[in-house]
Amino acid sequence: MHIAFIDIKKLSNAGLTAEPNTNEVVLTSERRQHILEHRGIEFYNEFIDCFADILTDPDFIYDDKRENTVLYVKRYYGLKNVNIVVKIAVPGDNPAYKNSIITVIGERNKTFRRSIRNRRLVYSKTGLNPLDTDE
Repeated sequence: MHIAFIDIKKLSNAGLTAEPNTNEVVLTSERRQHILEHRGIEFYNEFIDCFADILTDPDFIYDDKRENTVLYVKRYYGLKNVNIVVKIAVPGDNPAYKNSIITVIGERNKTFRRSIRNRRLVYSKTGLNPLDTDE
């Protein structure tokens, strides 16, 4: 299922092996099932309507340890940081593939600060610091 169109320019500093094939991001039924099994129906229902906003207007984007994979982050104050792991489709991948959500993770600020220590920041919304939190 189509989720959003992303701004490829925000990935210009990402460690991608090539330019993305597309700006479309999808969520496959298999990955939807994965999210439901690992995060629960309540989490999914609470944040599914936010997925497009997180991808089109992220607070931060980080390189992931997996090749051609990035982490989109949106901070929801009072709730948590919602991270969407996206596999970016590049030349050499099946041409029918779109950028695809791998998983979605909700983290409290303390856990988020720990999880970004070993990741490289690719994009930050103007004026935001990932280490500034309300906790």
